[in-house]
Amino acid sequence: MSITIKTKRAFYFFPLFLMVYMACETSPVQKEKPIGSVEDAAKYFDLGVRFSREKKYQQAINNFTETLKRDPSFQRAYVHRGYVYYNLGKYSEAIQDFDKAILLGPHDVSEYALAYCLRGESYNMLKKYADALVDLSKSIELKPSEAVTYNFRSVAYYHLGKIPEALVDADKAINLDPSDYNNFDNRGIIYFGLKDYDKALVDFAASNKLNQKNAPPYAYMGTIAVHHGLINEALGLYKLAIERDANLFEAWVGLGIVYSNQGNYPEALKYFNRAIQIDPNVNGVYNERGYAYFKLEKHDEAMEDYNRAILLDPANAESYFQRGRLYFNLEKNDEAMNDYNRAILLNPANYESYLGRGLVYAILEKYNEALNDINKALELEPDSKAAYRIRGTIYNRLAGQSGEQDKKNDYTEKAKADLARSQ
Repeated sequence: MSITIKTKRAFYFFPLFLMVYMACETSPVQKEKPIGSVEDAAKYFDLGVRFSREKKYQQAINNFTETLKRDPSFQRAYVHRGYVYYNLGKYSEAIQDFDKAILLGPHDVSEYALAYCLRGESYNMLKKYADALVDLSKSIELKPSEAVTYNFRSVAYYHLGKIPEALVDADKAINLDPSDYNNFDNRGIIYFGLKDYDKALVDFAASNKLNQKNAPPYAYMGTIAVHHGLINEALGLYKLAIERDANLFEAWVGLGIVYSNQGNYPEALKYFNRAIQIDPNVNGVYNERGYAYFKLEKHDEAMEDYNRAILLDPANAESYFQRGRLYFNLEKNDEAMNDYNRAILLNPANYESYLGRGLVYAILEKYNEALNDINKALELEPDSKAAYRIRGTIYNRLAGQSGEQDKKNDYTEKAKADLARSQ
């Protein structure tokens, strides 16, 4: 079970509990034999369960469908077929089956609660967190002893910005089932999102103790190592994560960012490309790859990535900032101004967007507007050497243009002071 990082993205590791829970509620699997009569719905169901366990999902679907042809009121068949669709990533189809299971009513409270639980988790996967919260709360009301449901609900709370509630549910999941590493993963990732890295590391260590083959904690520990400047350790952790799961998106992105931060942009591109192959629908990785292309002066490729990032998430300020910077470098000042304006509107706390827009104003010789933006940037980031350098340059230009000696002297002194602070 998992949550987006700004990312970077939503992550989910379906708990073993559900597989065990569902398997335990089935009748014993019978040896396969010809089936055809109307009375054989249960036999088709058992076959479906067997194929589901074996991950022969299409055969499982076929048998659950045959079950429902013979008995449209077979609630468990809807739940199990929905679960198969969930495993195939067909969340809309899964929800349709859970809808039908729920419409049949609470004849079996466990099955009824499970239908709500799985429908809620399917909504989580579709990022419909408000809908997920409703279903998961209903499941907990029906059956308050299932750790997995609290785990799923903590994800919904987290994405809805209800962090205290998310942590309460994550704690509850661990208390109910301290043997499930997914529960520790989930709480660790919440702490990671809160930048409480010490607590995150404790939970990831607990997860690894329970399942040393579990890859995601290594990826998150790698990012924590980057935060602490332990680059070699981070590289080792990311690579260890990939050894355990070659398709772990977060680890490939992490490696790309490390190499990008080191200025090794060709190497960074390899990892970003692989991450995008794994999941082509995450805004942040296109920003990262776009920046690598930008530094390599591959402007067409960078522009394509920034456009893709904005298409995926039109409310992401970082994408507009980065594209604005690219437009500025291409001397497309109008386009740059539009993107910086949008970036500031979406995130007025990012000083770099004010720096970028201030530069555009300076190029257009709108020095008052430029100074306003640079001053705002310094208000947000008082130690920005780039901001002092830009403002010092603007003061020099104003000194050169001033016809009044007093103003010229004042601008010159201000320029000297700012340029000295930019060193």
